Amino acid sequence: MKQIPLILSLFLVTVLAACGKLELPGDEPDGKPQTEEPDGGGEDADYGEVITVRQAIAAPEGTYVCIRGYIVGYKANSKNIFDVPDDGSNANFLLADSPGERDNSAIIAVSLGAKGSFFREELNLYDFPEYLYRRIRVEGMLEKYYYKNGIKELLDYEWDDTEGGDDYTDDGKDDSGTGTGDGGNGDGTEKRPPGIDESVQTVAEGR
Repeated sequence: MKQIPLILSLFLVTVLAACGKLELPGDEPDGKPQTEEPDGGGEDADYGEVITVRQAIAAPEGTYVCIRGYIVGYKANSKNIFDVPDDGSNANFLLADSPGERDNSAIIAVSLGAKGSFFREELNLYDFPEYLYRRIRVEGMLEKYYYKNGIKELLDYEWDDTEGGDDYTDDGKDDSGTGTGDGGNGDGTEKRPPGIDESVQTVAEGR
């Protein structure tokens, strides 16, 4: 009978120990629920992908980027000129997220290099006024250019106006250079739904 109090004591110790605070999965040692680390707003750009002009303006200097935007003019004597030059090739062009953008804080400059250089010969608005308001992708390193992020050394470019409906001129006309009136196929034919045979077939009399 003397063993009964001893057994009861051991039982009570075991129960009390089991009633201690349990740490559930997802809890930190101090008992506070774990939360996700803040990601800076969750809207950070992936600079390995094509980004907008506004994202490029906010990106860290020295970031290699591919920017999609519209050529809206050029800089001359530190002023934005939203037109084509009339006295010689421009040394840079202005890039914006929309063809009608005129706010300098939402525009970056892209250098075309020295006179006679490849990009200067390929992209200057004096020789190619039809490039104004055309959408383009440019690649290069972000550097301070005219007091904010820009591209001082253009490394590559590609026209990006194949989706249609995004080309713009002051007179409202399509200035993409792709307005063939062919439904977008580029071969003089209109787009047709698949699986429909529109060829002319001769039907025998009596049918």
